[in-house]
Amino acid sequence: MFSDDNGVGLIFHVNPVELRFNLKSNEWECDWGAFENMSADLAKPLHHLLLVTVEDVLDLLMHGPKVRALGGTARVSVGDGERFFLHINSSDVHATWELFPALLPVGVDAFERTLLVGKWPD
Repeated sequence: MFSDDNGVGLIFHVNPVELRFNLKSNEWECDWGAFENMSADLAKPLHHLLLVTVEDVLDLLMHGPKVRALGGTARVSVGDGERFFLHINSSDVHATWELFPALLPVGVDAFERTLLVGKWPD
């Protein structure tokens, strides 16, 4: 289970996605590629991968869509009762990422939060 500071959590039935830091490119990456726009800033081109905190996902699930400081509106949906999706919409952007648990290298707490990897569904 991946939970927030209050112990509220999400249960995933998939293996975590291992994150690593590439010293050459100075970017976080996983087996699916690099996180070029990891926070989905709408002022930049969107990428097929992003990182989001469990806290943000739980907040969206419990309280509904929110306007984002980085542009657009975010919401979370649940598919098949077990899969979680993050949707970001604006007047010209409609993007969806499936969410997976993230696993940081041992001893690394670079983000100080429990993370999820968002990947555009194939």
